[in-house]
Amino acid sequence: MRGGYGAMARSEVVKFKEVQVWINIWSCIYNLFILVYLKSKGLDNVQVGIVNAINIIAGTGGQLILGYLCDLKGTIKKFMIPMLIILLGISMIVSYLGGNLLIIAIAILAFIQAPVVMLMTTWAINSSEETRRQFGGIRAFAALGFAFTSLIAGKIFEVIGLNNMFFFYAFFMLITLMRTRSIKDIKIEKSSKKVSPFILLKNKEFILIMIISSVYALVMNIISFSSLLMLDLGGTTAHVGLSAFIAALVEAPVYFGAQKLMRNRRKSSLLIFAMTAYTIRFIFMYFATSYIHLLLLSFTQVITYAIFEIVSKYMTSEAVPLEQQNTAYSVIGAVSSVLGGGFSIIAGMLINKFTLKVIPFSAAVASIVVLIFILIYAKLYDKDEKIKYRYTA
Repeated sequence: MRGGYGAMARSEVVKFKEVQVWINIWSCIYNLFILVYLKSKGLDNVQVGIVNAINIIAGTGGQLILGYLCDLKGTIKKFMIPMLIILLGISMIVSYLGGNLLIIAIAILAFIQAPVVMLMTTWAINSSEETRRQFGGIRAFAALGFAFTSLIAGKIFEVIGLNNMFFFYAFFMLITLMRTRSIKDIKIEKSSKKVSPFILLKNKEFILIMIISSVYALVMNIISFSSLLMLDLGGTTAHVGLSAFIAALVEAPVYFGAQKLMRNRRKSSLLIFAMTAYTIRFIFMYFATSYIHLLLLSFTQVITYAIFEIVSKYMTSEAVPLEQQNTAYSVIGAVSSVLGGGFSIIAGMLINKFTLKVIPFSAAVASIVVLIFILIYAKLYDKDEKIKYRYTA
């Protein structure tokens, strides 16, 4: 019986790995090229910043509402399938839209896309003990999907332009929908406590993790504007794609070795190392004079993003009961979106006033803020004991 369960659990791991590849293909297409796409539509820096803010803020509502509903109903799949269908439908018409209709379409995409990515991560890490144990490997496949897409898509869009970007997005969304249908839904054991985002506000450890994760997400949002810096320094969309390819490819070994990486190491020590490396990276980025410099800095992703991603996810899963985790990730996503949206609103004005150098400068400052909060977390909560939860499938 145990052997049968083990085989089934391993099969689920394979399915999650495959779906993560497809998700990261279409999310790469969207996240990596959306700002350049908007520029190609004739929007200036201020307008791009405002639309990007709408994109981020719309995702806030989606994560809060859909994450809460998943916890309330004890399911992810019953919401995931309809969300993917809606994304598929909207993405097939975006290329024909402009003006206010384009903004509305992007808002709808963001409202659904953000929780899809977040919930798929929660689904994978909490589906079973085996998927939790293999979460690093699952994320590694996600990184590889993102890596090769960024390289290939960048070259394709350089040749054919960005007008057909959303048709590629829709194609891979369809594959994601088809493959997600085969994954077994997670069944969360109901708690005697009422599921509510406000309950999480009493969890001081979660509050600190939320602050760390949200300010870190702000760093990522700031760096999303680096594609514009790449173009400003003489690069092309192919170079933007190559940079993302390098960054995502070097992440994979860290994900594959996640268990060994975290063994006998404090979580806070790993995060401090990663954020220190980030700060140094942004300082070098500030003084970059060629897109080649930005390409070389992409290799530092091996000691930054992957480490933070894997460690922070485990931190949250250990600090929050299983029946509240979708809501927890939703709250983190919402706060992150508010910070990111706020920056996006003023980003265009900052760029116009201070040039694109304001991007790495702002990222370095935000990284230092993250470091400060990690040090506080290390002092208060980084202990050897780990909370264990039971999973049912």
